[in-house]
Amino acid sequence: MLIEMGKEKKKKSRITVMIPILSKKEMNPEFLDYACRDADEIVLMLVIDKDVMVGQFGFAATEIKEGTDLVETLSDWLSKKGKTAKEVVEWGPTDTKIIQVAQLNKVDKIVIVAQDNKFFKELVGKMEDALSIPVETFEVKPVKESEGGKTAGKAEDGAAENEYEGDAPQEVI
Repeated sequence: MLIEMGKEKKKKSRITVMIPILSKKEMNPEFLDYACRDADEIVLMLVIDKDVMVGQFGFAATEIKEGTDLVETLSDWLSKKGKTAKEVVEWGPTDTKIIQVAQLNKVDKIVIVAQDNKFFKELVGKMEDALSIPVETFEVKPVKESEGGKTAGKAEDGAAENEYEGDAPQEVI
């Protein structure tokens, strides 16, 4: 029996990625592949922020149901891909809840679908200021009907800029 003295075997560290669910664009399989490529565990984060919900109670209830259904669909799809997904639904301000849950779950990075609005830019800025982890954005391109159901996306750094055909999660209705 051969024993190596003075050398410790390093434990493989687990990588945890948070995906905040801000729109239905997270259903994009290329985004999911990009976000989860190195992850051992994925935290799917849905925030119910009454300050950004518009309309009567019925509208808000519909949005909440669609959001929770989306999180469940994504979780099931990721588990079929061999990934561990943790579903988190919180009530409160979007930025505060994402930051708190990221800290509590000790996530290694946040990957978020890019949006072109002031709220999104402020949200990313607040996350970057409050957390000492990378916050990556991913641009989901609109689907063109002539592409036969293909979707395309691009990471902020241009890393994933090809078309994707695959077993995408089914749209939640």
